[in-house]
Amino acid sequence: MRFSTTKKQPEAGLKKTVREYLRILHWYVVTIQGSPFGTKGVSDLIAMRDKRVLFLEIKTGTGKLSDHQKEFARNVHEQGVEYHVVRDLDDLKEVGVI
Repeated sequence: MRFSTTKKQPEAGLKKTVREYLRILHWYVVTIQGSPFGTKGVSDLIAMRDKRVLFLEIKTGTGKLSDHQKEFARNVHEQGVEYHVVRDLDDLKEVGVI
């Protein structure tokens, strides 16, 4: 399996914007990097503040969750933890982050 570091990812800019915005609002944000040895479908970001934990999957307006991402989201929800798909900063408003 070959991994490219030069392939452009349309979600990369949005992920950076969301991460930086959350940090300005004093969230502790962890960026998850893909790995052939990691959990398949894990969210792009994990954000924490004041005992609140958010698993955030960053998608473009037309991006869809893979089957692994859907399974990961289901597992997170079963644990009573928040999981959200973020397509723009307005989505953060809807979940009460802003």
